[in-house]
Amino acid sequence: MAIDADIHVPIYNIVATKGQSVRLQVEDIPNDYNHYDHVVVIITHRAMMMSDFSAFHGWSIIIDETPVVLDRQDLQTSQSREFFERNYALETIHKSWASVTLTRDGWGTTAADLERDDCFRMLRTFHDRVTASTFLPDDCDTRMVRRAHKHEASRRAVIGNLLDWSDMEDGRRWTWWSLWSPHQLDAFTSVEIMANGFDKSLTFQMLRNLNPMIEWEEVKLKSTRVFANRRVRIEYFADQHAASQSMFETEAGQANLKAIARYLADRDQIWMANERHEEHLDVMGGLKLSPLQAGSNEFAKYHSAAAIYCAKPSAETRAVMTLLGVEPEVWTHSQEFEPILQFVCRTSIREPQSTETVTFAVYDKDQASYLASYFADQPYCDVEVEHISLSITDVRRQRGRKTVDTSVVEAEAKAKADREKRAAAAVVRRAKEKAAKVAAGEVRKPGRPKAVR
Repeated sequence: MAIDADIHVPIYNIVATKGQSVRLQVEDIPNDYNHYDHVVVIITHRAMMMSDFSAFHGWSIIIDETPVVLDRQDLQTSQSREFFERNYALETIHKSWASVTLTRDGWGTTAADLERDDCFRMLRTFHDRVTASTFLPDDCDTRMVRRAHKHEASRRAVIGNLLDWSDMEDGRRWTWWSLWSPHQLDAFTSVEIMANGFDKSLTFQMLRNLNPMIEWEEVKLKSTRVFANRRVRIEYFADQHAASQSMFETEAGQANLKAIARYLADRDQIWMANERHEEHLDVMGGLKLSPLQAGSNEFAKYHSAAAIYCAKPSAETRAVMTLLGVEPEVWTHSQEFEPILQFVCRTSIREPQSTETVTFAVYDKDQASYLASYFADQPYCDVEVEHISLSITDVRRQRGRKTVDTSVVEAEAKAKADREKRAAAAVVRRAKEKAAKVAAGEVRKPGRPKAVR
């Protein structure tokens, strides 16, 4: 486009050096390149979520694909209790979770201080997140005000699975989580996200729940490409249970994987699986790729793909989702079903002129239903779903939430009904609490109380 418009666009490579981080270089771009009429900056999602964009007034940002906005870090800090107690305060918000905020001493510690310290460099992002989530104290000084986050609405809580800093001394690893806020992009003139099914993603659900004042506008782009009609075959193997890490680690689950690999041994395909289970799929035919294979036309010559993959939330993750007001099922849709869809779309299904039948193999019925729903919405696809009967053992969980054999649509309907039920129960509970306070005389009448002389 630049060449057609007779515009020269210089290209500069930003890399991390010992003296300067990528984050700082990104934040300096408006000043470093303010003498150009046209500037295009391409950065990663990670750099975007680390950077302060307050100087980018007048710029536009386009985010390609759905970003992962939930930060997480596992730490082992058994020798650092004194540092954490001095800089951070804990407040219990759940039986096993606490929110993390800055102490007054913590306001005096900067991310740059941590960056210069070899022992604490790994905590820079954690410190940034805690700083952004901490309200200024009543007796704050000028330095605190400068460091405080500029937009109240952009605060994002940091939570950790420690209730007291002394808990870290037993040597166990602990985890902190925080949610990136879209208010970090307030300076931009326009913000656009280009992603399939964004409104069904984990990212969208969390951002919408925690930022209810933001208005989201869906823009459907009409493709100029005309696709030829073609057949889409979707195969699945497990009819009575869903893929899960715990199931794949049992003898029966591993036998299931080996049976599927033998079935697909002679197929010319691309395939992916969880790395920890690939050894049980060693006879699988075709080309093995990463589950998060980057977008490319390189594999469009293949008419088949297999995704024997799972990404169910752990008990810890489900607890965090509950604290954030997000149904845990959304995690599975976003972290398991959507990566499977993106992977199979690396095949010839992306070629408009191709009329070859494409065949996609997934582990269970829920995954197949998700793919079928997507491709059935494409007017050029004739979708067939087939259960492949192999010697698959129905592995039932002994603990935890039971696997329910439902379609994606049914699961979403159940999640909506559950949310409505909880909301109705909350209304009744609040009404009872108010009535009890009125009866006890704890609620004063409206209006200004009379002055006592």
